Amino acid sequence: MASNALPFDRPLTTPKGAHNTPPWHLSEVASQRARESRERSILVLGFPAPATDPLTWLAGRSSAPTIYWRDRDGWEYGAAGSACRIEGQGPDAIANVADEAVAFLRHRLVAEAAPLHRQMRFFGGFSFDPQTPPDDLWCDTGFSDALLVLPEALYIRRGLESHILLSIAIPPDASPAALPTELKRLNDRYWPESAPAQTSPMPPPLELLAATDDATDGERHRWHEAASGLLALIEGGALDKAVLSRRRRYNTSPAATCIDPWTVLRALRTKTPDCYQFSFRPRDSHAFVGASPERLLRLQGRRLDSECVAGTTGRGESADVDRELATALMSATKDRREHDLVVSGVHDTLGPLCRQLSLADQPELLVLATLQHLRTPVSAELNESVTLGDVLKHLHPTPSVGGWPRPEALRAIREAERSSRGWYAAPVGWIGADAAEFAVGIRSALIVDRAAWLFAGAGLVSGSDPEREWRETDSKLLAFLTALRS
Repeated sequence: MASNALPFDRPLTTPKGAHNTPPWHLSEVASQRARESRERSILVLGFPAPATDPLTWLAGRSSAPTIYWRDRDGWEYGAAGSACRIEGQGPDAIANVADEAVAFLRHRLVAEAAPLHRQMRFFGGFSFDPQTPPDDLWCDTGFSDALLVLPEALYIRRGLESHILLSIAIPPDASPAALPTELKRLNDRYWPESAPAQTSPMPPPLELLAATDDATDGERHRWHEAASGLLALIEGGALDKAVLSRRRRYNTSPAATCIDPWTVLRALRTKTPDCYQFSFRPRDSHAFVGASPERLLRLQGRRLDSECVAGTTGRGESADVDRELATALMSATKDRREHDLVVSGVHDTLGPLCRQLSLADQPELLVLATLQHLRTPVSAELNESVTLGDVLKHLHPTPSVGGWPRPEALRAIREAERSSRGWYAAPVGWIGADAAEFAVGIRSALIVDRAAWLFAGAGLVSGSDPEREWRETDSKLLAFLTALRS
């Protein structure tokens, strides 16, 4: 395999000016750490890699888990295999699993010094509401209440820069002679081949048809009934806001094969460049994919960035119509009330965790390919004792996808929806030793063989009209569907 052999004769990649540490010295550190702790450690070796499309690389991985993540800065991550898997169930799983992942990376992972974008990390997500049991759609899919995977191989690319990180398990009784063998195994399995083009050509559009049993008037009636019940609670003073969601199943044509998540991601990557794009595939036949416009959090050290996104309108066919729609959204009483509730809810939630918290005085416009939203940026400096698990537990679900007050809203949503959201509208992203980034898992779909279940929600506040909110969810479903079909 001379064409894709690892560069054993070169030192590991490091930032400019840093000392290049030979991999064999790192292996000694990893072995010593494993012996002292009596638990396996993970040695991470990083190399410059041939330029290829991460989605093409992932498509060549025949078995799960496989994961794709693209952030707003254009960094793409293709993750394959599992060097470590952390998962949990129940209300405390989100905090416990997140903090366990941070501890693992800090104490049991050995790697070279590298900039943040080239550091190994856990990828995964959480369920929207662990107190809602998984229904037939989400049961036995591999999507636990909390699931994080440290990949065996992580392919990283932005523009002309590309790298691969390989994770090697080092048990307490490891023999130094075993390292080259294990490195060769990972090389043979994961090393990317170079590609003439940086991005693979777009595949033919997906033929997705609404399943007849999900597109009836009964679905609309159930929505109106649930929305009216929630609005009665809001008008009665029990709630300030509640977000009602729905899902619709789409099937491929009878002659088509199973839906390929990487084909879906190619379409989303092209059509939604300003969003986070993701796919989590814990099992071969199931994948949760999406293009989320909303950041839940970005954490670097003690610095926390978040945002409040609520209030929606469409895009116009011309610049003038676009501006008219944007102006109407900024001044719409209902949308501003909904947005202000999210802002105050995030402020009240984060306040006790921070020594400094700043939210913009006025919302700005978040302009996407087919929709426009109101967005208020949030920045904070966390207290020293606050962990990532604390932030996730307190911040999720924000009022933009749950409601306010949170406990009362969640109870009302469970009663109104009578189904599990699974990972829809929940945190999806990654965790590093001293950094993390999560998006809110909206504009998303669960792919199961030849079917794609699409999700959408709308925020209900005093003065909301169930029919208008139904049409808003239709717009969100159509925006996602258009990206897949075009």
